[in-house]
Amino acid sequence: MWTSDIALRQNDLAAAQKMAGESVGLLRASGDTSAWLAASQINLAAALHQQNQVEAAASLLNDALAVVRSHGNTLLTAVVLNNLAEIAVDQGDHGKAEGLLAEAVALQEQLPSAWGTPHSQLLLAAIAYARGDLRAALQHYQACLTAAWVHADQSFVYAGLVGIGMVVTTQGVAEEAATIFGAASRLAQSRSPRLFRSE
Repeated sequence: MWTSDIALRQNDLAAAQKMAGESVGLLRASGDTSAWLAASQINLAAALHQQNQVEAAASLLNDALAVVRSHGNTLLTAVVLNNLAEIAVDQGDHGKAEGLLAEAVALQEQLPSAWGTPHSQLLLAAIAYARGDLRAALQHYQACLTAAWVHADQSFVYAGLVGIGMVVTTQGVAEEAATIFGAASRLAQSRSPRLFRSE
């Protein structure tokens, strides 16, 4: 499972799909219905989603959601809800996404580190931006950036910066936007650009 996670972070989708798929197959064959199965399903779904195999990804995530709920695993439940919400956002179903995110955020607030918050806030920002609510979008992008900074998650720091830059550009503040995009660009150049493929 960890090897597929690393492959995803490196944007090696073929490797991630192969390794996560093998893990899911082995765990299912052994009758395993633990959080390990759910984690492998999450990784496989992520690889499939990024290759536009949306229905297969959603099916895996719904299966994973049933598993993690049965175990009362708050962290992984929030992760799955975020990923299902991302699919809903991509499909333009903002109402469904907001419902999933509301539950994800509530669960994340129960966790010591609020893990997953950057992802939730990024998606909420995208919804607000699509609706033209720049004030809400800016607030959510800033929340994404703040939480990502706390977790040292550079991919979401980058996404938060880019989002803020988009809002500021839309607001017509070109000089400030250039500064923000410059910071995002320097961050991307300091790490493998493949880390930032999904933003």
